[in-house]
Amino acid sequence: MNYRQLTRDERYQIQALQLVEQKLRLSWSPEQISGRLRLELRVKLSHETIYQHVLRDTREHGFLRYCLRFGGYKHHRFKKSKHAERTRLRKNWLDQRPAAANKRRELGHWERDCVLGTRGTSALLTIVDRRSRYTRIRHVRKLNTDEVAKGTIAALRPHRALTKTITNDNGVEFQRDETLQRKLGIPIYFTEPSSPWQRGSIENLNGLVRQYIPKRTNLDSLAPWITTALEDTLNFRPRKTLGFRTPHEIHYGERVRLTSEQLMRFGLEFSSST
Repeated sequence: MNYRQLTRDERYQIQALQLVEQKLRLSWSPEQISGRLRLELRVKLSHETIYQHVLRDTREHGFLRYCLRFGGYKHHRFKKSKHAERTRLRKNWLDQRPAAANKRRELGHWERDCVLGTRGTSALLTIVDRRSRYTRIRHVRKLNTDEVAKGTIAALRPHRALTKTITNDNGVEFQRDETLQRKLGIPIYFTEPSSPWQRGSIENLNGLVRQYIPKRTNLDSLAPWITTALEDTLNFRPRKTLGFRTPHEIHYGERVRLTSEQLMRFGLEFSSST
């Protein structure tokens, strides 16, 4: 139909719709659009009406929802599937984690993540104790929940009696956490999406790992001894945050002499008094 053949009200509706969509593309919220229309043009268009328009556009596979903050996902009208919602509700979130873990008062509260290579399917599973910064590293051949869970169990087996909690992000490799929680007998906590600062210990550890395993490394061909050597290197390296003691010393409550006249080898590094 020709635009000129439309009635005045129909043309008005089209103009209003174009204006609303224009402002949505500029990342204006429905509330902002509604308020400004009333202020400038004395047009009464509720934000609910605008949300409903975006919802209709979503059902037609449109893109307007992605103009909203967080892509509309945080608004109840655009929430994910019931399964995803149930998954979120059953998870242990960071605000539920014990104060002793948050304040690093005791050993046994671990953070974990995966370090990826340039190609292939394998990864390095990195785990660090929040109190001592003691490190465990495992090479997982496939980045999936089963392999990561097996690697976690193997890495923490020597510390089973000490282990109290695990914290990780929402990566797909960390899902199906209920099974792992039952096997380990401890709770697993999740950070909020896109919030790396909520697990600062593991972010710092991954940066240290990258000194030896750059992003371009092909992890599929990694030598078996590398992870053990890397653990030793990092666990026997003095840390300023620990008063220049090592993670090994804090974790096991013992002193290790690192500056003797005899050349000492720890993992990938050497230390000597000369």
